[in-house]
Amino acid sequence: RILVVDDNQGIRTAIIRLLVCDLLVNSYEEASDIVTAMDKIQQSTFDLIILDLNLQGYSGLDFLRELRQKNIATPTLIVSMYPASTYKQDCLDLGAAGYIEKHVAADVLSAEVRRLAESAYP
Repeated sequence: RILVVDDNQGIRTAIIRLLVCDLLVNSYEEASDIVTAMDKIQQSTFDLIILDLNLQGYSGLDFLRELRQKNIATPTLIVSMYPASTYKQDCLDLGAAGYIEKHVAADVLSAEVRRLAESAYP
């Protein structure tokens, strides 16, 4: 199960389409805001969270920090419009499993999700 957290419906749809069509993921949830995302995380278990950093009214970095403070260790892949040089190290220091920039080729996102799945389920 994968949770996609992004306030942009078009980007959520594109990521989900990639997950379903390319990776054959059939179990996913989506959230457009942190409150909804946290509710879903507290109600269910996810194998991966795909998280945007620039969410309306809330920082994805703060959300990642909150997850770790609550001992929620779900692997989290950051997908952000910010260049990796800006926030990547902060995200990795907070336990993010990876960081890729938005508008990346679909095959790069697909490869990263596969890498995380293989490391979680060798």
